[in-house]
Amino acid sequence: MKDYPWLALALAGSLFVETIAWSAAAEGGSPSNMEQLRALEAASRYSEAWDAADAALDRQQGEARKEFNDFRERMGQKTGVLSLRVEPAGAEVFIDGVLFGQAPVAALKRVNVGVAQVRVTKTGYEPFVKSVQIAPDGKAIVSVALVRESSVGTLRIRDEAGQPIHVILDGVDIGAAPVERDVSPGKHLISGAGLDRAAPEQEVDAARGRVVEVALPSRPISATVAVSVAGGKGVVRIDGAVVGEGAFQGTVRLGVHRIEVSREGFETWGREVVLHDGETFTQAVTLEPPARMSATDDSYVPPNSGWYGGFGFLGSLGAGGAGSELEVGCVGLGAASCATKRPLGGGITTHFGYDFDPIGFEIRAVGAGDYWSGTASFDGDVAAAGGVAAAAPVREESFKFVRLGGTASLQVRASWKPSSFVLSGAVGAGASYRTGTMLRTATVEDPALSQLYAAPGVPPRKRYISPALTGDLAIGFKMGSASWMTVGIFGIIETAGNEYRSQPGESIAGDLTAGAAAAGLSAGLPAAAYHFASGIQYLIGPEVVFRYGH
Repeated sequence: MKDYPWLALALAGSLFVETIAWSAAAEGGSPSNMEQLRALEAASRYSEAWDAADAALDRQQGEARKEFNDFRERMGQKTGVLSLRVEPAGAEVFIDGVLFGQAPVAALKRVNVGVAQVRVTKTGYEPFVKSVQIAPDGKAIVSVALVRESSVGTLRIRDEAGQPIHVILDGVDIGAAPVERDVSPGKHLISGAGLDRAAPEQEVDAARGRVVEVALPSRPISATVAVSVAGGKGVVRIDGAVVGEGAFQGTVRLGVHRIEVSREGFETWGREVVLHDGETFTQAVTLEPPARMSATDDSYVPPNSGWYGGFGFLGSLGAGGAGSELEVGCVGLGAASCATKRPLGGGITTHFGYDFDPIGFEIRAVGAGDYWSGTASFDGDVAAAGGVAAAAPVREESFKFVRLGGTASLQVRASWKPSSFVLSGAVGAGASYRTGTMLRTATVEDPALSQLYAAPGVPPRKRYISPALTGDLAIGFKMGSASWMTVGIFGIIETAGNEYRSQPGESIAGDLTAGAAAAGLSAGLPAAAYHFASGIQYLIGPEVVFRYGH
């Protein structure tokens, strides 16, 4: 018991020396005397002791240098060098659970002999963990390239016997093995089915970011179909594929199949069957003539005949222009130059008719409107304009034309209707009614007249009624048993005549006569007549129509 005070004193001294060494290291300094180095050694901090001895060696002389060098060599046998190459930048590197730094890290790191655990992490990447054996005074190289985290797992599925068996994943046929498929993490059911093989269902757990190898233990199976046709004439089809003429016997894949027998001039025979392992389906088929009534019977209706109707949307372009003075070189306006754009518009359409297959008759109605604009420049030179008084005063005029109306016609339509689409075209005759107006604004250089032209001019609405020719070409796609969506081109030819225009003075803003008198100017400022449109009008554009019935 009397030795305990001395033992306690020695232990306290050892802890004091070790604390000094650790404090020096924590403050960024290096132990510079052998007592501090031995304290690190006593604490099994061999790599730090080696680093400290190596750093202090150059400051030693004589026997002290030899002692420091011997100590470093002894620590070298208790440590080894770890070389780290880490990507991407910013990844955190841990050695034995202690943060070493962020990539890029120092090329070499001395660690204690034994097994060192390297862990590298970064948000958005799969963590990397590896245990590395460190040999005495040896060197271990660890290269790390982090892989981005995946939100799915991967199943790599093959057949043990190497057969091209179809893989059924969660009830869906995903193709013949071998096959690889990304799936959501969690449990999935996998089985296999083929013409003569099957694999039982098994449950597989797919982990996120991992590849799971799945081997299907398929085994031979058999399901047989035997079909004979009376007279030996008739094409046998299974699931739409021709498998025989007059008869068929063979194996098929398990499950649901559609078996059909057809022959020209006879009704097609068909049936759906569900085949299980070891089952045989046998069928003798006698084809029957078509049970149709005579075409001379008043009650006979061809299979694609009947009432139909529809509605849709269309766009329009005035292909030949509107035929206003702005389009024909300012004739009669007295303007030095003119320009205009083609009418653009759109509308809705509806139709109703009866199809005798392939010819039908229908009533078609279209409600539509269009818009176009133009400009005219007047230089004020009445003489150069051939004496047209409207050439003065000097001004710039702009125009906006709006036209609304509709067309009704009786059309003849020809259609070709295979099973899943329809091609059709129609022509017809009817009448069009149009009404519209013009907005005219002017910018006058003469300040005395600017107020007279400040407000836009809107002449009274004009209208015309015209004979019309209509037509369309369309292709349609089946949406239901008796519904179609068609896209095509629709056109109308009509005439606006010569009276769809404003009269002289109608397009002047306000009461210019009274305004001129109040301003002390001569009354009756010139204003020409403007055609909104004239002559034949060609309206053409795309249409989308929803059709119901035959």
